[in-house]
Amino acid sequence: ITTGDIEQAVTFINEIAKLNDSSFAKNLVPAAEACLSLNIILGQIDKRLERLQQYTTDEPELNDFLQHKFIPLFADLKKQAILGYEQHGISPDAELEQANQSLIPADFGFHNSLRDEKGKLHFFDFDYFGWDDPVKLLADILWHPKMSLDSTQQKQFINGIAHVYAHDKLFLTRFDYTFPLYGLRWALILLNEFIPAFWQNRQHAEVHVDFTSAKSKQLKLATALIMKM
Repeated sequence: ITTGDIEQAVTFINEIAKLNDSSFAKNLVPAAEACLSLNIILGQIDKRLERLQQYTTDEPELNDFLQHKFIPLFADLKKQAILGYEQHGISPDAELEQANQSLIPADFGFHNSLRDEKGKLHFFDFDYFGWDDPVKLLADILWHPKMSLDSTQQKQFINGIAHVYAHDKLFLTRFDYTFPLYGLRWALILLNEFIPAFWQNRQHAEVHVDFTSAKSKQLKLATALIMKM
């Protein structure tokens, strides 16, 4: 990943943002798992957490991770986010105003791109495309396990995307308070292997990995992720 690659990615996002005022845009649906308020983000984390907790009886290592690492950290970050929102006059349950929403290519990143012979990147996979808070787009880019960005590259993405949405004066404020929450959300996504239905779907996709090994690997990844907060 080069500086030029990130510039291409930000340019692509900017081109999509220009479509927000187009005649057809108002007819498009929200992006998958759109997060248009703080409480929606918190609710999504709670829902994923509750689903995983159904399987902790037979998974002592998962239970230990959730009870002693994830849940205490979630409580602290939730408290900080609510307090921060209130200090900046943002209601935790108020939906982001339409003027600051944007069409976003959810699940966006270099893992969903191809480089041609001239070095131009072509982005694909827009199954989750739709309206959302662009803060979620930025957070997901930075947290996505397949992106592997260093601190300099992360700053380039933050500055570039913040510039795209510079009209939104609270963009970076919302980002500061919700970025770690999106990280927690990603940690729970990494633990989907513990959910039998998810594992069965993986097997149908011909992923030939031992169930126990897969769960152990994902738990290590989730642990490493929250250690970054």
